[in-house]
Amino acid sequence: MKKMFNTKKATVGAQDVRGNNSVQAGERGGDAAIRRAIFQAAQDAIFVLRNDSIVDCNEKALEMFACTRQDIIGQSLAALSPENQSNGQHSAKKARRCFQMAMRGKRQTFEQHYKKADGRLFKATVSLSGCKNKQGKHVVAVIRDISAYGNM
Repeated sequence: MKKMFNTKKATVGAQDVRGNNSVQAGERGGDAAIRRAIFQAAQDAIFVLRNDSIVDCNEKALEMFACTRQDIIGQSLAALSPENQSNGQHSAKKARRCFQMAMRGKRQTFEQHYKKADGRLFKATVSLSGCKNKQGKHVVAVIRDISAYGNM
C-alpha cells in the first residue's frame, strides 16, 4: 500500500480506542453503545487525539479524507493538511498551537485547509475541545467540509 500522507506516524500513545467508549467508571454498556452510534452517525468528521496523534475516528472522517482507518490512525491533524495554509501560515505550527490550547481547556474553532489521500484540497471548519476520561486527556476534533459553500 502506498504511503498516503507525507509524514511519519506518531507512535507515542497511538492506539485504536474504539472498544473503550466509557467516559465514567461504571457506565452501563447500553450508554456506551448509544455514544458509539452517535459518533458513527455524525455528518462531520470526528477525531479523537492523544498526544497530538489520532487514536480514533468515525466513518465520516474516513470518507472525508478518502482513506482507511489504518492510513489515519497514528497521524496528526497537521499531517492531513498542506504544508502551508492559503494565508501562508505553517499548518503544523497552527495545529500544534491550537491542540495545546484545547488541552488546556480552551475550545478552538477555526478554518483550515486539509488534503485528501489523493492530494485534493478542501476547506473545513474545525472545532477542538479537550476532554478527560479514564484513559487520560484527549482532544476531540470535529471537522466539517465547507468547500461546497464557496471557492477556496
